[in-house]
Amino acid sequence: MIRKKAEQRVELKENQYGGQGQITITHGIEKQDHNNPRFHMFARVTVPAGATIGRHNHTGKTEAVCILEGVCLYKDNSGEEHTLLPGDCAIVSGSEDEQQMRNPGPDPMVYMVAIVTD
Repeated sequence: MIRKKAEQRVELKENQYGGQGQITITHGIEKQDHNNPRFHMFARVTVPAGATIGRHNHTGKTEAVCILEGVCLYKDNSGEEHTLLPGDCAIVSGSEDEQQMRNPGPDPMVYMVAIVTD
């Protein structure tokens, strides 16, 4: 299966997980594109300056992110904030693991995300 950029579904999300602002999710590969029941999605997410993705977990799923552009202020389970730059990655798994992300700006933050079910 190949999905060209022009064929990818673009989704706008307001206040994702209780965060602030609108993010853009460009779905590269979705569940209906293959027959692996564990592979949920692979997408490119764009977070404008000042926007946030609220604190959340992924019950029954594992999510890996890799920053491509911009700066991400990433809060982990302990509430400690880490600065993630292009090439930096993070992973959360299950209901015990939480994350929160914020783009301090001034440029958009862009990351790739892959989600699989546990």
